[in-house]
Amino acid sequence: MASIAIMIGGAVLNATAFIGGNYLARALGGGDKAALEEKKRHDKALEDYQAAYTKYTRDRTQLLDWIATNAQTKVEAEQNFSNTDYACKL
Repeated sequence: MASIAIMIGGAVLNATAFIGGNYLARALGGGDKAALEEKKRHDKALEDYQAAYTKYTRDRTQLLDWIATNAQTKVEAEQNFSNTDYACKL
């Protein structure tokens, strides 16, 4: 019976410490003003990240297209040389 009372008392003490710690952190941290500034900073960083990722994706796609085009051009050039060699032999 005493162990149950100690367990419940510990839970109440833990909850009180958690709530008090949050209240103290909010009071010392500037409360809602600091949270609003943090949200603005976070939103700006997220917008910057999305813009940078969009640019990266576009540049990567262009690079991969350029590589594929060059590979296709190389294959066509090799085929043209083969056809020319064959035509000369005939």
